[in-house]
Amino acid sequence: MKMACRSVIAVLVATMASASPSKQLLQLLQQQPGPSTLAEVAGALGSLALEAKDDDGTIVKIRALIESLQTAVKAQHNEAAQALTNTSTYEACSSAKDQAFVQASSLTTTTAPPTTTSTGAPTTTTIHADLATCKAEEAELIRKNQTCHNELAASFSAKQATCELYEEFNFADAGAARGARCADKATFSGTYEEYLERDILTLSTLKARGKNCTDTSAVYGLKSTECSAVAKALSDKLQECLELEVHLAASNALPEPAPSQAAPVQVNCGPWAAKVAACSNYDTCYTTKVAMQESAYTSAQQLATSRQAESTALQRIACLLDVLEAGTADQSDKLAACLAAAHDISGLALVKPTAPAKATCEPGVQPAGCTAAR
Repeated sequence: MKMACRSVIAVLVATMASASPSKQLLQLLQQQPGPSTLAEVAGALGSLALEAKDDDGTIVKIRALIESLQTAVKAQHNEAAQALTNTSTYEACSSAKDQAFVQASSLTTTTAPPTTTSTGAPTTTTIHADLATCKAEEAELIRKNQTCHNELAASFSAKQATCELYEEFNFADAGAARGARCADKATFSGTYEEYLERDILTLSTLKARGKNCTDTSAVYGLKSTECSAVAKALSDKLQECLELEVHLAASNALPEPAPSQAAPVQVNCGPWAAKVAACSNYDTCYTTKVAMQESAYTSAQQLATSRQAESTALQRIACLLDVLEAGTADQSDKLAACLAAAHDISGLALVKPTAPAKATCEPGVQPAGCTAAR
C-alpha cells in the first residue's frame, strides 16, 4: 500500500530546487496532465509553501486552469453517460421491423405450400439458395460476435488485473519512492548489501509488471477493434438478409415443388411469411444490441475510472492552493491532509444502462398450408 508519508515527502522534497515553482506547476497543468503527475505538482506546491512566494499572481491562473480542467472532466463524463443511454440502436431494430411489416402487408403474391407426393408422404420444404447462404453467414457472424465479446471481457479483466499490480508497485518519481522508505527502514534488519539486493529485485519486479500491463493493454485494444468490426459486419448482414427475404417474398421466388407433386396454390402466404422473417430478424437484432451495449459499458467504465482519478488529483491540488494562500503556521500538516483526504467523485460514476423493453412482434395467424421461408 502506498502510504501517506510517501506523499508528504514528495511534497516537501521533490522540486525545492525549482527556480519558479508556481510557473512550473502552471506549465504542467497546461499540458493536460493525468493523475500520474500529481507528485510533480505537489512538489512544486511544496516549494511554494517553503518559499512563501506567489510569482506575480501565477497561483490565481493555476486555480482558474484547474477549474477549467474539472469542467472538461465533467463534460467528458456527461458525453459518456449520454452515449450509454442512447437507445437509437434499439430504435433502428424496431424501425427495420416496422418497415418490413409495412412491406409485407403490401404483398399480394402467391406461394406454394407444402404438398404431398402420390404415396401420401409429405414433401420437404426448402429455402431459397441465396437466402440460405445469407442466413448461414448471419448465424456464423452471430457466433463470432458472441465469442469475440466474451474474449473482450476476459482480456479487459486480464488487463485490469495486471495493470493494477503494476500501479500498486510503481511510484510517480524518485521523491515519492524515497518517501516509502519511512514505512519500512526501521523494520529492515539485514546488511547494506542485502538492502541493495532487495532494490535490484524490486526493479526487476517493476519492469516485469510494467511489461505485463503493456502487453495485456495491447491485446485488449486489438480485441476491442476486432469486436467492433464483427459487430458492424453482423449489423450489415442482418439488414441484408431482411431485405433479401422481403424481396424474395415480393417476387414469389420460393422453391418450386417436385415434378411428381401436386402444387395447389395458397393465396397470400407472402405477407405472413415476410412478417415471420421480420420478427426473427428483430429478435436477433435486439439480442445483438444488448451484447454491444454491455461491451460499451465495460469500455466506458475503464475511462470513467481514469476521469475519477484525474478529478481527485485536481481536487487535491485545489486544496493545496488553499493552504498556500492561507499561509498558516501548520502548513505542512495541512498539505498532508489535502493529499490524504477522500474527495468527492460520486458525480463521475457511470450508471449501467438498462436495455429498453423488447417490442412484441406477432406475424398473425398462420394461413392454412403456408410455411415461412426460413
